[in-house]
Amino acid sequence: MAYQTLLPALFLAAAALFAQQPGPCSECFPFESLPPDVRAESESLLLQALDNEGLFTLAGGLKPMSSLPRIFQFSVETPDLAEIDRVRRALNAWRCHGEIRATVHHFHKIHEGKRAAGIVVFHLPRLGEVVSAKTAFFAPFGLSPHADPLEVLTTIEMEEQPIRLRGQGYLFGYPDYAVDWFVTADNHQRATGEFVKRKFISMPTHARDERGIVWAVPADHEEREEDRLFRARAAALLAEYRQRRDRYIGDGKPGVLALIRDWYDNGNGQCSPRHIQPAQ
Repeated sequence: MAYQTLLPALFLAAAALFAQQPGPCSECFPFESLPPDVRAESESLLLQALDNEGLFTLAGGLKPMSSLPRIFQFSVETPDLAEIDRVRRALNAWRCHGEIRATVHHFHKIHEGKRAAGIVVFHLPRLGEVVSAKTAFFAPFGLSPHADPLEVLTTIEMEEQPIRLRGQGYLFGYPDYAVDWFVTADNHQRATGEFVKRKFISMPTHARDERGIVWAVPADHEEREEDRLFRARAAALLAEYRQRRDRYIGDGKPGVLALIRDWYDNGNGQCSPRHIQPAQ
């Protein structure tokens, strides 16, 4: 079996081990239960996620975790968390039968008296598959395949740099070779003060033609099969999303909630992100 065929097949088989049963689409992203202002915020954030790297988490789990391009900052001494709490309320409705979750998480380091926080979205079956595949890395922290995703992320965030970089690389779905190289390069720079030359693998999103998804590689890197396969799958998902976006987003059109539910629908009113198949 060719590598291009084998890897998506393994991806589906592994993710299925952690998948939940699909259920009614009305229970997927139940924005109708939100107050009008919170629903508007939730829909705006969902479109922002789909327009950026969150697409590749929400649409089939190519990336186990993605962040949204929205950062919050607050004073540690006099924290005002009203905006963060409002966004958390909006994100509470980002769920689909135990397979999707989103929230605000805080960063560990404090800079000039301020702490930052960001929005993350998880594809839970894919995250479980990664934690299972990387047991030697995650298990010493007590992290098992069905661990709460925020526990996984927070545990990694609180660790020292080499562990944090490796863990984040795995959670964001970067190829193993790229994670290994980046950690090695960072260790070298911290030990010697010498910056390790690099270049970047870059892929588009709807919102950005360049660096929508990006990871560092050696300066003399030649594209590998993992890069080509990731690029092909990402391109197929983006092309499909853009077609759907044209039909659903805009004045008089159904909107982002209908977009995601219809994409997750198996044709029988049963929704799951697994119904979006990875490109072969």
